[in-house]
Amino acid sequence: MNIRKPIDYSAMYVVLNTLIAMSLPQMELYHEIGKLVSARPEKGAAVAAAEYLRKTYPDDSGFSPRNLRRMRDFYSAYEDAPEVLAKTMTIGWTQNIVILENCKTLEERTWYIDAVRQLNWPKTELLERIAGGSHKNSAPVLCSNEAPEDQTSFETVLSNKIRLHASSQTDFSRLQPRELVYWSKQPPQNERKNGAGHERRDGLRRAGHAIRDEGAYCYVRQTEFGSDVRFQIIGKECVNMKKLGFGLMRLPLLDPANDASIDMEQLKSMVDLFLEKGFTYFDTAWMYQGFTSERAAKEALVDRHPRESFTLATKLHAGFFHSPEEREEVFSAQLEKTEAGYFDYYLLHGVDAGGYPKFEELDCFGWLLDKKAKGLIRHAGFSYHDNAELLDEILTRHPETEFVQLQINYLDWESEWIQSRKCYEVCVKHKKPVIVMEPVKGGTLARIPQEAEALFQGADPKMSIPSWAIRFAASLPNVMMVLSGMSSLEQMADNLSYMADFTPLTEDETALCHKAAGIINSQIAVPCTGCSYCTEGCPQHIAIPQYFSLYNEITREDMEHKGWTVSFANYDALTQKFGKAADCIACGQCESICPQRLKIVDYLKEVSIRFDHT
Repeated sequence: MNIRKPIDYSAMYVVLNTLIAMSLPQMELYHEIGKLVSARPEKGAAVAAAEYLRKTYPDDSGFSPRNLRRMRDFYSAYEDAPEVLAKTMTIGWTQNIVILENCKTLEERTWYIDAVRQLNWPKTELLERIAGGSHKNSAPVLCSNEAPEDQTSFETVLSNKIRLHASSQTDFSRLQPRELVYWSKQPPQNERKNGAGHERRDGLRRAGHAIRDEGAYCYVRQTEFGSDVRFQIIGKECVNMKKLGFGLMRLPLLDPANDASIDMEQLKSMVDLFLEKGFTYFDTAWMYQGFTSERAAKEALVDRHPRESFTLATKLHAGFFHSPEEREEVFSAQLEKTEAGYFDYYLLHGVDAGGYPKFEELDCFGWLLDKKAKGLIRHAGFSYHDNAELLDEILTRHPETEFVQLQINYLDWESEWIQSRKCYEVCVKHKKPVIVMEPVKGGTLARIPQEAEALFQGADPKMSIPSWAIRFAASLPNVMMVLSGMSSLEQMADNLSYMADFTPLTEDETALCHKAAGIINSQIAVPCTGCSYCTEGCPQHIAIPQYFSLYNEITREDMEHKGWTVSFANYDALTQKFGKAADCIACGQCESICPQRLKIVDYLKEVSIRFDHT
């Protein structure tokens, strides 16, 4: 009777421990484990390694016997193809396994690896592409010359010289019609994974079909795999949609106590780096940086770079004009301060229930159209700070609006005051592209509680904490631009590192952002749920839940570091309709009906100290 001797895997276990301790990137780790297992002659080496890893490192996932066998097969497949192996290190394990198990030849595998590297196909689309034999038909799809007579084909677009805004790295002036492949009313495949409950996009439409629809996306075929530059129809232009914009506020300062003391040399370096990496969108406003931001844009950007190499946005705030004549003075001064000649994007600034009537009374929407007709504005829109209901009303009344700028971040996504999600969905309904402001909530989401920080670090220790906030906003399909007010070259370098070749968050990563928001919100000063039971019988007509929401925001945002925030303006706007926190007469009616049993009277005193006496 033959008795099989126990196999000694101790040497293999020592190497496994060493590999785990090295904290290698996932692909490198899996390759090295596959190499180690392949070196063993025993058939059960993969199972033995899996059992050891799962027992020794129970908190680490990915070490099932099936996955260990995949690691072994992965190593063997590319052992003699180092150039292809190097490419596999740049895509995810899931896509690698789909390619490994569904493609028969090295040539076929290489084709799909290159395609995934450029187009970020998720698992489902990759499977569809392989099943459909995409590698067999890699020639570019030519545009059709046929189009409904009342619509516009790509050929017509080009013949009419509708501009293609592109990065400074790409010359599209010689673009041929055959290179424009297709358009869609929805974002590309790799931007479906936003986790915000949005439906999958409709089918692609070939280039011969209409592109007149506002907000439609078109794609320029740069390689045999498809498009590597995306454009969006904004008005009558195809605009490059590299999604990070440079907000010219919170700029580097020579004197931290003086917002106007901009460190121009550092700003120039930041502008140069931004453009060098292919980003083009700069956002300023009349009052930013102590009314000096627009002049800083001239000195750091306009005076030093060709006008066609960048896009510039600025704004008109209701607080700085009271007549058509004063409005014209502001606009003329903006042109003079920037010397830009025209503004690519111009916004009515900070539209809300308080300022909106002035914009209507002085026909500012019509004024924007007049400036467009004169070539002084290319695209007109507005930034918005109010509820979704009013936004819906404004966009219904003004369908000529080309885009809307909203405050969107994962902390405010479900906020009843900010209403990020609800306002975003209104823009989707009206087919208006969204520019995002405050993606990091003025730095709040760069300094988060340790518990929330641990979530992100555990998911991807290579990504900075602010990156999660910016990528959350950029992953939303209807978002055309995410603005970031960067205060140093280091901040800019971090942002560019993940936005240069932006990959949207997966559903799991988006869920992690929402979980972090729950942690952050759990540490708020007043645990009010916003039920509004307390307001019905308030004799002073005080907007109690809204005031508590604003108070929570400024206490959470650390006023020692931030100074003034939009919460103060929001409070002042509310007091035009409701009683101030200081008007409370301590009758106790609110406390008697509060389901949370909050000490509302005491909390209102704290609110009053922060808002009424600041």
